Amino acid sequence: MKKMTNKTKQQRFAAVNKLIKIIATCGRCIFSENADKPNNVENPFIASMEIDGCGKVWFTDSYTRKCIYILYGYSWRYFTHGGIKRLVEFFRNHITRGAQIKSDCFDLGEIGTHGNTVRIY
Repeated sequence: MKKMTNKTKQQRFAAVNKLIKIIATCGRCIFSENADKPNNVENPFIASMEIDGCGKVWFTDSYTRKCIYILYGYSWRYFTHGGIKRLVEFFRNHITRGAQIKSDCFDLGEIGTHGNTVRIY
């Protein structure tokens, strides 16, 4: 397996955070402080992925605003997004290993897909 450059990891990290921001501003505002609220906050806090100085990937929760270490597959303390934990794991794997997210995880049809993987630009 080829070792990936730090710049490539940084580019994937930026792309995932861009996607999280898009998801947070659409529909039910998942990943946003405004998720399922009747009255939206004007500039809501939006969840994000973080990379620390050691290269470890963390998730900042939009409700608790806590950084959560997401390497382990079991329960993440302070994680409030429940059903989208698997999506956050896909994001983590994309950032750390360059793993593509399979399009069958989404109901996208052919929009935004190439073959059977979702393209994150």
